[in-house]
Amino acid sequence: MYIIFKPINLISRNGHDWIDIPPQIGRYSFIIKDDHGADVYFEDLRVLQKHLHEYHSSGSSIHEEPDGSRFTVNDSFRKKIADLIRKVR
Repeated sequence: MYIIFKPINLISRNGHDWIDIPPQIGRYSFIIKDDHGADVYFEDLRVLQKHLHEYHSSGSSIHEEPDGSRFTVNDSFRKKIADLIRKVR
């Protein structure tokens, strides 16, 4: 099961908790758990969706990011990515 969420960090400074949202975080920025449970940051999930459409459009396959993180791409994964993008539009 994939856990997908918006990247927001809780940080503590001077005894106070703050929500830290890095400046590069945009509307389509997400962190997705890969097949091994590691967090993988995507600056723009639409770029991943385009890649999935071009290279993983049907069946089941493995997508590997440059950092070595891997995702099993199937109909369920493609739908989750599309649903996330649809929700933030």
